[in-house]
Amino acid sequence: MGSTTATVLAANKKKSDDRIYQFAILMGAACLFLVTVYIANIMTTDHAPDESMRIEIPKWIVAHGALPHGDEKELINAQWGFSYGYTPYLPSLIAVLFMKITALFTTDAGAMLVAARFVSVLAIVVTWFACCAIGDRMFGKRVCRILFAVMCCCLPQFIFLGSYFNNDAFGVMCTALITLAWLRGDQDGWTVKSAVLLAVPIGLLALTYYNDYAFILCSILFYFVSAIRKKMPAKKILLLALLITVIVFAIAGWFFIRNYLIHDGDFLGMRSLNASGQKYAEEQYKPTNRNTPEHLGWSWYDMIFRSGWLLFTIQSFIGMFGYAVFHLPSPMYWVYSIGVLLLLALMLVRVIRDRRFPKKLFFCLVICIVVPVLLSMHYSYYTDYQPQGRYIMSALIPLMLFCTYGVDGTVCRIGKKRPAAAPVLPAVLMVYEIGFSILAVAGVLIPNG
Repeated sequence: MGSTTATVLAANKKKSDDRIYQFAILMGAACLFLVTVYIANIMTTDHAPDESMRIEIPKWIVAHGALPHGDEKELINAQWGFSYGYTPYLPSLIAVLFMKITALFTTDAGAMLVAARFVSVLAIVVTWFACCAIGDRMFGKRVCRILFAVMCCCLPQFIFLGSYFNNDAFGVMCTALITLAWLRGDQDGWTVKSAVLLAVPIGLLALTYYNDYAFILCSILFYFVSAIRKKMPAKKILLLALLITVIVFAIAGWFFIRNYLIHDGDFLGMRSLNASGQKYAEEQYKPTNRNTPEHLGWSWYDMIFRSGWLLFTIQSFIGMFGYAVFHLPSPMYWVYSIGVLLLLALMLVRVIRDRRFPKKLFFCLVICIVVPVLLSMHYSYYTDYQPQGRYIMSALIPLMLFCTYGVDGTVCRIGKKRPAAAPVLPAVLMVYEIGFSILAVAGVLIPNG
């Protein structure tokens, strides 16, 4: 009788814990949605980097009922001499849908802008759910699963990106979905369903942002290594790889074929974009006239360290609003950066102690951190000196996953000796992360919106 009662109590407690956990997930998504929608309604385009150029794409599509080539006079920016019609613009196509729905009720310019911004708002909400699902597969403690989602989605800069029209927030969402697909395929087995779940976000990412393409390359590596280690038949591995390729091509191939045909073989559109900039930009903004570190004769060391490129990139990754003019108080950057370094140290401790960490996942995630940083460095050195954290935002999911992995290991060790004390560390970190975000968003972002 006593054992039966204990079993019932344990089952009831589990159901209660499940409800609390699900409630926490839903509340987190609701809070992110409300905050980003509010900011989306008050922020001016003058304080939203690149939005004034990117918003012209969906506006042009709505007005003309066709896709732009990129060289339309209405789209060419007078200062920079090019448009974003040359490179992938999937968020613009989704924005068109929201704008057309809004147009059924009003054609007010402000309402249409907010409609377009809903692409980023929904991207940050989807990222939240994807991060919670990643946490379910990566971390033993539920508090650590929520912590991971909080660390990703409550980063002030990501909230900023989720509040106006850009490609960055949507790109981060795709990287989260790809990471989740890696875990699903590796843990549940590679099936038609898991192949489709990997292919779809790869296709979406291919149409979004070149800086995030490391996730596409690593998907190829991760899939084949995972499938081979599972000793899947070679025929099945190749058939699923073919399925993934076909789906990705069906989603994204049309854009690059179209670019190839209308831009004389320039399927990426970058050569045409640079040629447009050289032809139409103001004199000092032409690609050959820009004061890049290369043109100034700087060394790489000069650019990265002496010019402040590294420090500025880190700070604008954490939170720097408007056109990088609205800064957080300097101590906040240092406190946050030191905190991340300490959590990474915990991750290294767990890796060294356990030695049974997910090696192929971590290897791919390291690549997905390093590649966008190198691309941003290359762009700043050779093309246009712009140390901006949003250019490396695709490193967000890997970085915070590493940080949370260390916390989860520490919590598991504490839990073996003192179960009641186990949730303290992640709970404190969660309160800190949310508090930091509130200070940044309410204290700096919203007043300067």
